[in-house]
Amino acid sequence: MNGYALWSILLLIFGLTTLIAEVFIPSGGALAVITVLAIVGSLIFSAMAWLWAAPLVFAAHFALVLVLVPLCLLGALEILPRTRAGKRMILQGPDGDRLKAPQASTDEKLASLVGRHGLARTALSPGGTVMIDDVRYSAISGESLIDPGSPIVVTGLRGSTLIVSPVAKGLVTTQIPPGSPVPSLPPETEQMTNLREDQVLPATEPGSSTIQEAQLPNPETSVPAPQASPVLPSPVLSSPVVELDPFAQLADDPGNIARDNTKAV
Repeated sequence: MNGYALWSILLLIFGLTTLIAEVFIPSGGALAVITVLAIVGSLIFSAMAWLWAAPLVFAAHFALVLVLVPLCLLGALEILPRTRAGKRMILQGPDGDRLKAPQASTDEKLASLVGRHGLARTALSPGGTVMIDDVRYSAISGESLIDPGSPIVVTGLRGSTLIVSPVAKGLVTTQIPPGSPVPSLPPETEQMTNLREDQVLPATEPGSSTIQEAQLPNPETSVPAPQASPVLPSPVLSSPVVELDPFAQLADDPGNIARDNTKAV
């Protein structure tokens, strides 16, 4: 074996080694250029050694180059990263599920803030920051400019940014913390609620599922019934008083007249 044949074999081995190293080591293309130069030099020295003396050997060397270069690329890209040594050589990125889990929990936490009240930490014109339960969040105003320290309410969510609206200063809102018991209604309100639930009319047709509730009169919208005018007592007409003459009956009696005539004689 002459010197040209030896150099052709050494350059082929060096070129395949740099080809594999290019896959794992970021060199900015330097190793790729060295790989191409080494393989081309191996073919040149192989031609100088065997092209005229042993053409079949040169053809075998050329075919070996055509087969080994794709096999080295395939092994470096597909097979080696799956091995334990390849995993140590290649930097593994974070798992996709691990990335999605914190993002999902953050989205759920931000979505639970819709309807909550807080204070504007900076001026929202329209972007800024707000404070809700002593935690600072990025927010934008959905309506108008909001001054620092103004009360706000969360009305929506846009990505990871809260959409807030100003709250009137005179409006008092009471937030019931999660897990606290619901306050009971006053006895009068509870009685009215039970009365409305009891006054339910049956369905008009057999088999019908429609339930008509009895409408209670609303004192604000109902029209008052007309009041009847007081009835005055009618005047009693008194009959004329007739004075009876006690002597008139005696004058009309014929017996009395005869006695009077006898007395006169």
